[in-house]
This record gives sequence, structure tokens and C-alpha cells, in this order.
Amino acid sequence: MSNKKVKFSVSARLTTVIMMVVVSGFLGFCGTLEMNQSILLQKLNFLHMKYNQIYFERVLEDTPIEDNLEQIKQDLLMIRAQPISCLEQLGYFDKLMMKSFGTYRAVELCEDDIKLADNTLEMIDNFSDGEISEEALMTGLMVAVKGFQSNDEEFQPLVEKSVNYIFNFVLALLVVGSVSIVTFATFIAKSIKNDYRRLWETERALTENQAFLSATLTNLSEMKEAAETSSRAKSSFLANMSHEIRTPLNAIIGFTSIMVEQMFGPVGDERYEEYLKDIHSSGLHLSEILGDILDLAKIESGEMMLNETAVDAREIVEDSTKIFYGMAEEAGITISEESAKDMPLLFADELRVKQIIINLISNALKFTPKGGHITVGAYCLESGTLRFFVKDDGEGISKEKLEQVLEPFVQVKGGNPTPYDGVGLGLSISKILAELHEGKLWIRSELKKGTEVHVDFPAYRSVHKAVA
Repeated sequence: MSNKKVKFSVSARLTTVIMMVVVSGFLGFCGTLEMNQSILLQKLNFLHMKYNQIYFERVLEDTPIEDNLEQIKQDLLMIRAQPISCLEQLGYFDKLMMKSFGTYRAVELCEDDIKLADNTLEMIDNFSDGEISEEALMTGLMVAVKGFQSNDEEFQPLVEKSVNYIFNFVLALLVVGSVSIVTFATFIAKSIKNDYRRLWETERALTENQAFLSATLTNLSEMKEAAETSSRAKSSFLANMSHEIRTPLNAIIGFTSIMVEQMFGPVGDERYEEYLKDIHSSGLHLSEILGDILDLAKIESGEMMLNETAVDAREIVEDSTKIFYGMAEEAGITISEESAKDMPLLFADELRVKQIIINLISNALKFTPKGGHITVGAYCLESGTLRFFVKDDGEGISKEKLEQVLEPFVQVKGGNPTPYDGVGLGLSISKILAELHEGKLWIRSELKKGTEVHVDFPAYRSVHKAVA
């Protein structure tokens, strides 16, 4: 069965139970009202018949009317009091029910008895005042007797009708209540059955998932072991290759440097001199690339250790910027420093922090056109975070490429290309080195508006200088 059908079935059963409960409540409410009316009507009928009989016997006694007049008056007052009491006990819903079930005539008969008793009492008062004769009084008393008797005869069937309604309400309440109990019990039984079935299915699914997860965990462990083995092999290969490549590379760089400087005499043709400069420059560039690749391999294998001490952020900015003054001047780019004064010291690996700043300045040079400007600096935020920044007014980077440029081996061609633009490791290594210090490297850039790279070190790495 689909979830939709199950939900519909449950909803239908719940609706049925609720409807049964509402109907039962309504029947119980109506039955209570009808029972209250029936009790009042039966009580009124009994007392009414009792006092009517007393009144009737009193009127027909052989004794002179003057001797029984006061007793007759008391009887009339009792006859009058009973329907008044009954009407006072009937509420709005009682009368509404009586109108709905055809027993409202009892209320009208009560009102007729009250009027008849009031008229008869008025005649007695008039007789006492001498306004009417004894014969007229007797006629009025007999009219009252007949009126009361007529009302009693009409009242009795209404009482019986009310009792029948009570019986019907009780019977209906029993039927609806029984159906409600059966429906509710059925609903509970089916719900328990469905819950048990779902529990069993869930248990079976969990068992299957457990087996799947166990197999997956085994596979992941094997894959992890294989990856670690591969990583160790890669690191070993890179280390060996680095040694094998750097040994002849250092010889090439050293010998070409001697030949470029013509330490043992001129090399002859000027073209040889230019070739030697290119060879020397290429060797240096290749050495830098090898250094970046080895750094990345060490970081990935977890072999890079930080040698942390308290270092001066201003000195790091100054030392890193000086390296690029000559290159910037050749490219027609100006570099300036804007570090804040009285900054706290930074507890970090000085060599790695310099490597971060150098990489950022090198990237800025590639993306800044002739006549552009690069600003390098550091300052401390109110939160205690120590921030380095490198800002240029070059081409900028599009939003789509901001995340990409932080990935290894991803390059975005700059507006000031050099013969050797690198392999796209500078930013990614800088980001990883910042994270090794629990810091964060982030970029803010817009096309044609330049780029600003920030490196934030957490406040707990700030070391405040001792006051002399």
C-alpha cells in the first residue's frame, strides 16, 4: 500500500471516530436536556393533579362557600406556584428542544394554568369585596375546575412523549457509543499492526544498511591504506627526483652565473651572453617550481613542521617587499608599504609567513599593468586578528574564478605576462600555509578594479610586547 493510501485510510478512520464522538456528545447533551425537561414535567404533572384534586373536592363540599374560601384561595396559590417554578427552571436550550420535539405545548399549558389561577383569585377577591354574587363565584370556580382538568388531560400525553424521547436518546447514544468504541478499537488495532509492520521493515532496512556500511567501511579502509601507500611513494619519488634534478640543476645555475658575470674572461659573441642569461633565468625558475612542488608534497603528506617564534609583522612585510623592488621597477610598477605602528608580535613560522607574502606579491606583479601600483602591509583588527594584505590595481578576477584560483595548478593569465608564469601553486600553497597557522586567506576582487588578498591570523597568535 502506498504512503498516500495509508495516510488517506488513517485520516478517514480518524475522521469517523471524531464524528462518532461528536454525535455521541450531541446525543448525550440533547438527552440530558430532555431528561431534565421530563423530570420537571412529571413533577409538575404529579403536583398539579394533586392540588387540582384537592381544589376540586374543596369546591364541591356541602359546607358554605364562605367557610372554605380561604382554603380554596390557598389551593389556587399552590396550583399557580407549581407551573411558575417549572418555567423558571427551563432554560433557553430546554425550550428550544421542546419546540423541536413537539412538547412545547406543556409550557403553554403551564402559562394557561397560571392565568386561570390568577383570574379565579381575582374573582375571590371581588366576592370578598361584594362586587360579585356567590352564584357568580361558584360559576367561576367550576370553570376553573374544568379548565384545570382539561389541561391535566392534555398534559399527561406530553409527559409520556418526553419519556419516550429519553428512551430513544439513550438507545441512540448506546448505538452510536458502541459503534464509536468498535471503530476506535479497530483503528487502534490497525494502527498497531501498521506500526509493527513499519518497525519490522525499518529493522530489516537497518540490518541491510549495517551490512552495506560495514562493507563500505572495509572498502574505505582499504582505499585509505592504498592512498597512504601511494602518498608515501609519491613523496619518496618527489624527494629522490628533487635530489636527482637539483644536483645537475645547481651546476647549471652556478656555471651559467659564472659565465654571465664573465669571471674568467669574455665569452665572445654577444648572442652567447644572451643565451647564457636565458639559461640561468630558466634554471632559477625551474628551481622555484621544484621548491613549490616539494612544499605541496610535504604539506599533503603531513611532513611539513612549523618552526614557530614571535616575529615582527612589519619586518616580514619590509623583507618580502624589498625582493621585488628591482622587478617592479623594470615592469614600470610601484610598490609601497602601509603597515600599522605598534602592532603586536606574531607567533608563527617566519619563513612560511614570508613565503606567503612573497607568493602574493609575485602574483600581484603578474596581474598589474605598467604604471600600476601594489600596496603591501599589515595591521591589527579590534578583535585582535593580525592581518596581512597585498593590494593591486590590476585587471582583477571574475567572481566565477575566485574559488578556482585557490586550487593547485590553476592559473589565470595576467595582464603583465612574463616568460615564466609558474604552474599555479603560489596561491594554493599560501592558503594551506595560512591554514596550518589556523589562519585564513581570502580574496576580494572585481574585474578592471584590482585585487586585494588578505591573510588573517587568529587573535591568540598575537604576542603583545612587554612594556619597558
